Amino acid sequence: MIARRELLKSGAALGAAAAAGGAMSAPASAVGRPAFGFYDAQLEDGQRFALLARQLGMTSRDSGRDMASILYGDMRDWAEHRDTLFLGLTRYADFSVAAGIARERGRSMVLAVQRRADGNGLRWLRGDERALERVAVRHRLQASYLREPQRIVATAGSVVWAIA
Repeated sequence: MIARRELLKSGAALGAAAAAGGAMSAPASAVGRPAFGFYDAQLEDGQRFALLARQLGMTSRDSGRDMASILYGDMRDWAEHRDTLFLGLTRYADFSVAAGIARERGRSMVLAVQRRADGNGLRWLRGDERALERVAVRHRLQASYLREPQRIVATAGSVVWAIA
């Protein structure tokens, strides 16, 4: 579990990054292109992602390490919201489930990047180094922090992904 001190430091860093880059002027839902975030609260990266999502005005939800029950359960009609961007920071298994459900519902996984198991560098599963920034700009999310996915995906095994 992430220590309170680390969470506060992460919040300060995210706040400073947002201020330096010109934070978004309105919540994601207020700019006409809503965004929804999934995170794994058991991952340090997931806790930082949840904080970032709140700062960006996104609605977000802990995956509870069970994306299938969420996306087939109480959020089963999520795919009907074509303008909604779904961002996630989860472990690989939940990413795989979300990608599969997205495909069967006619949605596209536009970005997926994972911290390598040895902790050194990133592994692009879908998209390229600028994909996260392009997605953020298209959906009018504050993009300066999102230019550096290595800051979001800091722990080995974590995957940040986007479904459009």
